[in-house]
Amino acid sequence: MYMRIVEANIKKGQGTWLERVYEDSILHSLQETPGCVFAGLMYSIDSSNKYLSLTIWKSEKDAGNYVNSGEFTKNIELINPVLEESIEWKIRLSKSDILEYEPVTVNPVVKSYPIFGNKNPMPDEIPVSNNYMRVLSLTLKPEHTDEFNSIYKEKILPELKKVKGCKYAFLIEDTNKSNEILSFTIWDNPESIKEYETQGKFHSFLESIRHTLGELYQWKMSLEENSDSKKSVTSQDADIKTFTLVTGKNFI
Repeated sequence: MYMRIVEANIKKGQGTWLERVYEDSILHSLQETPGCVFAGLMYSIDSSNKYLSLTIWKSEKDAGNYVNSGEFTKNIELINPVLEESIEWKIRLSKSDILEYEPVTVNPVVKSYPIFGNKNPMPDEIPVSNNYMRVLSLTLKPEHTDEFNSIYKEKILPELKKVKGCKYAFLIEDTNKSNEILSFTIWDNPESIKEYETQGKFHSFLESIRHTLGELYQWKMSLEENSDSKKSVTSQDADIKTFTLVTGKNFI
């Protein structure tokens, strides 16, 4: 299995338009594309203008064929009118010696990941409303990758299934970043996520795999345990993002 994530920032007030185009056109296009088994549009709770399109494929080859066929480009062109313009500008001198300013459109960011150990990493039925996806990124020590996977599958995953509001969880490896692991969980509501993060359960899970995390994270934890301020940031911190599912569909 293979996952592609397309992140895009859109212009203010254009979310409804994007959601309609995705559901009416892009979902239909992906459903007709060989090898695509799931597609969903998600709205970022953390950033008011960020959307994420998540697709799951039978293989990396199927995902590549989709891109090479030109269908991906066609789908991107559908949303081009609402893509946010960056704060950067192209400046050029016109034939009449007048400076012209042209805003640069921010292109969507595409990330791809192989999925291991799960033939169908998304639930068979995903209601459109009241679903929230939490993405946790962790950087591991290379020699502890297998141990981390074992702890996650044998200890953390069974306990996650018991957490109130948590409906589904799966783990993927980010091949674009060395030793980075992404944990995806789907929730009923943001209140359950907040309770999970603040009532100690998440931190107990993090403590159980702490020894497998990168050296910068280990240094941070040691510093905070011996500091009154307990504030430090490293490039290997656990990165958490939350999205709400706007529309999604399984094609299998």
